[in-house]
Amino acid sequence: MRDQTRQPADAVRLAAEAMRTRFELVLWGPSERDVRAAGEEALAIIHETEDRLSPFRPGSLVSAISRDGASRPVRLDADTFRLLSLCADVAQRSFHAFDITLWPLMHAWGLRGEPPSPDAPAGCVWGWQRLVLDAAARTAHTNDPGVRLDLGAVGKGHALDLAARAIAESGVVTAAFLHAGTSTAIAVGTPAHPFAVRLAAADATRSPTVRLTQGALSVSAPRGGHIIDPESGRPVRPGLELAATLAPGAAEADAWSTALLVLSSRPDGLAGFTPPPDLTTITLQPRGGWIAQGPRRRDVSIPGAPGSADAPAVAFSPAPSPTGQTPCPSATPGAPS
Repeated sequence: MRDQTRQPADAVRLAAEAMRTRFELVLWGPSERDVRAAGEEALAIIHETEDRLSPFRPGSLVSAISRDGASRPVRLDADTFRLLSLCADVAQRSFHAFDITLWPLMHAWGLRGEPPSPDAPAGCVWGWQRLVLDAAARTAHTNDPGVRLDLGAVGKGHALDLAARAIAESGVVTAAFLHAGTSTAIAVGTPAHPFAVRLAAADATRSPTVRLTQGALSVSAPRGGHIIDPESGRPVRPGLELAATLAPGAAEADAWSTALLVLSSRPDGLAGFTPPPDLTTITLQPRGGWIAQGPRRRDVSIPGAPGSADAPAVAFSPAPSPTGQTPCPSATPGAPS
């Protein structure tokens, strides 16, 4: 991700390593001290969210559901319950193209740091229907002891949502841009001009620019076989080259960008799929060519397309940046003036 725009001198830039990626925040406001304090509080929330959601931490809520959920309901905080409810809703509406119970498959295919075991998937237990949510009691349990949750990127999106909410509620930040690993971002506040984000593709000269304000953007691509189709239990087959989504929240955008890639890899493709009314999709077709559909399609500029205009922007990649590497020194795609 490379900055191609002039940045205002009063921007406060903060970063932290969490959830195995790098979170970066760029914030503007009249008081640098107050803005910095709000940003540091947002980073603290991101770390707290990792404590709740990481499947690698025995004390997390996600680990508790995986470990104890078959024997007892696990009580959740309101934000985590809403996140799991969102995941269940996307799973249902996407014809099971999105699923947060795929940890056993991720391990079997060597996507969680272990050597792949080609014969292991046959014995794996997964399926979002095995996760049971009780809204009245605000609890989660599973109906099989073999179920194990892995929120993956949607957990990072949720952390961005909570951080963005805290920044908005601080009352001291006029505009902010937050991203996790350069694959998911959210804009906050009222910048004088929209943040301009360019989607990274092989042919950078043909990459669209997204004008992002008051919403989230997520980008997914089938690189390295790291996305599993819950229907087949196997890494997705070639389909779309890239899928991006614009949504009100980052967790929602993350979930749907993954679901689009999975749906496109199935024999019937996207047939019969109707996206939610507040979702905008941006896809790179297998033979080239970008398609933007949805209520915010006019915020997408495709070079060479009628009515499109190039804008100064940075590349926004679907591949998470390795932990410890800085993808963009200023982390600011576009800037309010």
